[in-house]
Amino acid sequence: MSLSMSLEEKQPARGKQFDALVTRCYDDYCFYNRMEMGERRRFVAEHSEMIKNELVIPYMPVYLTTRCTLNCAKCNNLMPYFKADRPEFDPEKIKESLQKILSVVKEMIFCELVGGEPFLYSRFEEMLDFVASQPKIRQIVVVTNATVIPSAAVVE
Repeated sequence: MSLSMSLEEKQPARGKQFDALVTRCYDDYCFYNRMEMGERRRFVAEHSEMIKNELVIPYMPVYLTTRCTLNCAKCNNLMPYFKADRPEFDPEKIKESLQKILSVVKEMIFCELVGGEPFLYSRFEEMLDFVASQPKIRQIVVVTNATVIPSAAVVE
């Protein structure tokens, strides 16, 4: 008996649905990219109402700050390449953008709060509360380098 199980063995129906969705997205994307610009605009106009509230975003990073406690040369989030004159992103613009996205999708599986170091974001707790209050977001992921201990309120 194998100790590891495939996704299909754990959740057969869900695994097949996911495979079908990935194939459909890939096929649609390739088809879309072969169109001329005018055809693309018509395609989007004709299909936007049909797909509204049917789209699922499997994973979306939300960048909060470029500030970090480390200065990694090969930073996974490319923070050394951001300009330092704007170390934090405007929380109201982030919320507005997320609300626009969520208004046209069925759900977002993972919403990742990331930075630099997200626990250095001055309004992290507010942003976490906002994301947690969105019914279309199923899971929240916080990516940290574990050099900053979050406040008790954030942990709770």
